[in-house]
Amino acid sequence: MSRHLGVLTLRLRARIRGVDERPPADPTNTQFLLHLSGYRWAAEIFGPLRARRVLDVASGEGYGSGLLAASGATVVGVDLDAAVLSRARPAYPAARFLRMDAVRLAFRDESFDLTVSQDTLEHIQDDTGFVADLERVLTRDGVLVLFTPHAPVHTLAPANPYHVREYSAESLRALLRPRFGSVRLFGRRPAARMRGAETGLNAVRRWDPLGLRRLLVPPGVRHRLGSWILRRRGGAGLETLSTTDVEYFEGVADSGTLIAVCRKGPAG
Repeated sequence: MSRHLGVLTLRLRARIRGVDERPPADPTNTQFLLHLSGYRWAAEIFGPLRARRVLDVASGEGYGSGLLAASGATVVGVDLDAAVLSRARPAYPAARFLRMDAVRLAFRDESFDLTVSQDTLEHIQDDTGFVADLERVLTRDGVLVLFTPHAPVHTLAPANPYHVREYSAESLRALLRPRFGSVRLFGRRPAARMRGAETGLNAVRRWDPLGLRRLLVPPGVRHRLGSWILRRRGGAGLETLSTTDVEYFEGVADSGTLIAVCRKGPAG
């Protein structure tokens, strides 16, 4: 009983703080668009993906695996949550989904050409072991694209109740360099239209400092109301936004996300 109470308490804290660890596939949800844009960016930068073997670590609802598979890749998505896997399989039949612990990957060495890991590292206790296993399953010229929140300084006490730790650019490099010959860091940020929408929504959120709307109003209703308010103020509604409203760039300044592109082999 105490374990279930702890889980409920964690979820309540997260909901009050507006933490959405696994955003639903809702195009009016800007967190979903950010997440989906990460898969699209990886597919564009490291494509063409046709006939390449791709691993999606902690694949969740499966939309990222589905996008990668649509690019012609042979995609395997792994996740521990049986419920999300049961939804992902029929929704994205071009990808294969397996129930598996991300820190104990049951694949042979050098099984994948590309691995994508979005917003998983910060949840892992044994981050060194996790990174070692991601490196192990990559081919000799394989690439890992890893996304994790960007903290100004490395912290073991994040505000997000789901996170074990959050990484600075320096601490993420220190974790990855022993396993990978090349580590390049990239960032992302909302482009102008999405920034405008978020600014407008933040003005509305100030009327609810306790975050009660997150407890009382379903997400879909909040998004429709937010879109209506944005349009009334002369801005773009949430339904007009897409993954093209997210910018990617080399470096990490002004980025809330660290994106590490890691290649095996000697440093070059």
